[in-house]
Amino acid sequence: MRLKMKEENKRCSNCIYFSAFYTKKFQSFQKENYGLCNGKKVKERHEVCDMWGRNNALNRKSRKEYCFSASLNTIDGMSKNLAEISQILREEYERENSGSDEK
Repeated sequence: MRLKMKEENKRCSNCIYFSAFYTKKFQSFQKENYGLCNGKKVKERHEVCDMWGRNNALNRKSRKEYCFSASLNTIDGMSKNLAEISQILREEYERENSGSDEK
């Protein structure tokens, strides 16, 4: 009984190396029953393997902080790219309109 309990606690869904897949729904995301193990192998959430690593609150917190920071960096980069595209389009629009006024 105790061995079964320990094995059940070492499911992939409780592992630090497991990243679940999500399916996009109309207004939300649905967590699937499978994901990536260590970023390489597709596994079901309820499987058990030798590479299991504890996914405690501290690891989840640091991973959440990392994801938040990465998201902010990505959004910041996208914002800069959009500003550059906007500037290019604005200059192109001004160039086209100033050329049609002279003719």
